[in-house]
Amino acid sequence: MARFHVFLGAVALVAATLSAPQAQNILDASPGTKVKGVVTVGNKQLPLPEGEWELVFAETNRQGSYAGLPMARANAALVQNAGGTAKAYIVVGTNVDVGGKGWRRPALCDRDNVLHNDSDSNYNRDDADCWIVNHNPFGRRKARWAFFDKVRKYVLKTAGTSTLILNWYWRNDASDYFRVAYYANPAAYGLPRESFQRWPESDWHAEVIDESPQRKKFVEAARAFGAKYREAVRAGFRNRLGGGVSGLKFEFSE
Repeated sequence: MARFHVFLGAVALVAATLSAPQAQNILDASPGTKVKGVVTVGNKQLPLPEGEWELVFAETNRQGSYAGLPMARANAALVQNAGGTAKAYIVVGTNVDVGGKGWRRPALCDRDNVLHNDSDSNYNRDDADCWIVNHNPFGRRKARWAFFDKVRKYVLKTAGTSTLILNWYWRNDASDYFRVAYYANPAAYGLPRESFQRWPESDWHAEVIDESPQRKKFVEAARAFGAKYREAVRAGFRNRLGGGVSGLKFEFSE
């Protein structure tokens, strides 16, 4: 009888596992799809801060290569709206095929003229972990890559300002990389709008941010949120998010 109960318990566990909702792979979703909690991007999990997010566009490029080997890559962009205003954007990129020769650590990891940098100094192609906070202007100049040019045009159309505050992450091991950018929109929180300023001339630049207590407070909020989001991105890289991350929310009040 005990063995029978064990068997029934195992069946129930399998049934529960099979019936559990699976995170949607946004690379297979249509623009306009609404998502919450966690989505997958290829073989990785992308944590979504609290609230509803909308897929703007996604693409998989199977014509790419890395280190001379064929290597499909994917990019996706999502937006979170509040009261008809774009509150935040997430832009994510990853490899789709599993590589085996490591990945080149981006030069952005070494920037020191940013609002915050907590990147490691590990140049091992099999292991790198970067996090920076910076201001990011979206101007009239066309972006180098077609996908990011679409992002640029979409931000300029929807943000109401040209400059967003960025939490940027990079994680890689020998087989995979994960690049996640979270853009908070200061205009959605009542901060002054900026119009097509060059990066060094922005009022959000690290050299002048202390002159504006309001902007500095927003950057501090972005950094506090970014530290929590970094841990979630790390977990998503290893597919350890489960059903999501509680309390993951960007908060700012004047």
